Amino acid sequence: MLFCRCVACALLVVYLGLSYGLYVPDWKFELLSSTSMTPTNGNFVYTVTCSTRGDHGPACNAVGMTDHCVLGLNHLYPKPVYRNLKVTLFKSIGQLSYNSPSWCHAPFDPKDILS
Repeated sequence: MLFCRCVACALLVVYLGLSYGLYVPDWKFELLSSTSMTPTNGNFVYTVTCSTRGDHGPACNAVGMTDHCVLGLNHLYPKPVYRNLKVTLFKSIGQLSYNSPSWCHAPFDPKDILS
């Protein structure tokens, strides 16, 4: 019983250390079809500005960064749930607005490697 508690505490310390201590740099991703941003060779390149540590928002958290690095963007879900936030949608037609943040277009993994 004591061994299980020690293992659980050790895993918690590692998770919290990575979650709050891992530096998340700015990152870019490319989509084949979209309605905004700058086209490059028929594709659209988005830049997510992070340069932070300890952020738990949808764009710049350490858990998402490990998914991007380990799995690669091609193995993540292309249409994230947070696309349905009021901040990112046109009110009348329910699609992504042109001035929505770039992270709204980013693929993600809901089950994350770290969690």
